[in-house]
Amino acid sequence: MTSAISDRAFLCTILLIAGCWCLPVFSRGSRGTSSGGASTGHFTEKTSGDTLDVQVLPGGKVKLHLFAYWPSEHPSPQDFPNGPNMGETETTLPVTKGIAVYTTTEFGSSCKITFKFAGKSVLVEQDGDPNFCGYGMNVNATGTYTLGGKPSPKKSGGRRH
Repeated sequence: MTSAISDRAFLCTILLIAGCWCLPVFSRGSRGTSSGGASTGHFTEKTSGDTLDVQVLPGGKVKLHLFAYWPSEHPSPQDFPNGPNMGETETTLPVTKGIAVYTTTEFGSSCKITFKFAGKSVLVEQDGDPNFCGYGMNVNATGTYTLGGKPSPKKSGGRRH
């Protein structure tokens, strides 16, 4: 597995140098479950198409990469399927009783995103104005994300934390 991960990391580095986007390597890794109820893998919110990549780490922590968007009614081919307004958060958080909470005041007021892990699903609740999370207008990551599927080749436009 280590060789496969290092090969993917090398490929991602080459693609990034070439100007291409490559999702985090951990999104394609093995799927295991921690005591906190979190599972490693790629999760998708069925209604919105938003994605969440989770990597279970030692010590009761998870590494998260959340990508959400607000689609326009008629997105251009360059924007499809992401639409013009995007939001992205990448962070590592402790999991306590199956819950991880991301907070920031970096964007002028309080942003809080709660991740509730239940094995093959994650309930995400975003509180407050999306702009205070550093997201585009109307972007809200709230929803139920389900494990499975391939990582989508979404191009980053938001901030990472």
